[in-house]
Amino acid sequence: MTLRTLAKYAGCSVSTVSKAFSYSKEISEELRERIFSIAKELGCYDKYRKDDYAKKVVAVLCPETGSAYYTEILSHLHALIEKRNATISISVTDFSAEKEEELIGFYSSNRRADGLIVINGRVEAKQYPPIPIVYLGEQKGPFGDCVKTDIYSGICEGVYLFKTNGHTRIGFIGENLTRGKEKYFREAMRYYGMSVEEELIVRSDKRFEEAGREGMSRLLTLPEPPTAIMCAYDYIAFGAIEEAEKRGVNVPEDLSVIGMDDIKQSAQFKVPLTSVNSQTEESCRSAVEQLFKKIDNPYYCCMQKTETRSKLTHRASVARCTGK
Repeated sequence: MTLRTLAKYAGCSVSTVSKAFSYSKEISEELRERIFSIAKELGCYDKYRKDDYAKKVVAVLCPETGSAYYTEILSHLHALIEKRNATISISVTDFSAEKEEELIGFYSSNRRADGLIVINGRVEAKQYPPIPIVYLGEQKGPFGDCVKTDIYSGICEGVYLFKTNGHTRIGFIGENLTRGKEKYFREAMRYYGMSVEEELIVRSDKRFEEAGREGMSRLLTLPEPPTAIMCAYDYIAFGAIEEAEKRGVNVPEDLSVIGMDDIKQSAQFKVPLTSVNSQTEESCRSAVEQLFKKIDNPYYCCMQKTETRSKLTHRASVARCTGK
């Protein structure tokens, strides 16, 4: 189909259609969208779409870049996408469902990206996406592929390690964004026949090390403090251990601690931290493979849901309960 024919269907001049595909500022966004919509209906959108970048573009929506956990995921994705001779474009959602939805719409509209990876998404997809999408974390809605980490299995390993070392008063320190992990901790405790004492569960309004310091401070002021604590992620564990030592409580001699995510700093921490490893590299590899199956073959429409199993990395922060 020629531009002249497309212009006729759109009810405008050939020059206007050309400017629309060139993203000229002379054309309003409303008119451009109408011309693109007609071109898609007539099957000639890809013919006149002016690509100014030869490589495939994969957009990645990430909740934040302030933690090593997410930067490690982005690092893995970057390496895997670059190996495909494609380019990664990263946007931060700040844990906002509204921002995430806006960015999904932006990248999907007029194919500003060839594929999309959403890390720990918060928006439920209500229709089949116009570009391939893989959710890295919990799937929201029935649309799009999903790669999920079974974090519960690693938490179970941690609770079992505490139990086999004689710990019965086991606490948990989390924050407002880690309620899912708190839920899994409760389930793991019940699974191993251990009671969950509400006074030993702390959900801080703070984040990172500050959440750990606050949580540990609250737990150590109890008449009968816990002998073991599981933390929702490693930064919380770092802050908790520092606060414990500040109060004269040594880890692991007096108190055992387990973190989650097993970031690189955990092995080098002053007390090498036992942590639940989320297998992020394996998850990222699965996500990129699933995405490119659809990028490389637009007729491939099979939905996939993949699950990786977390595991516990045992280091020096857990020891036998002394009964103190």
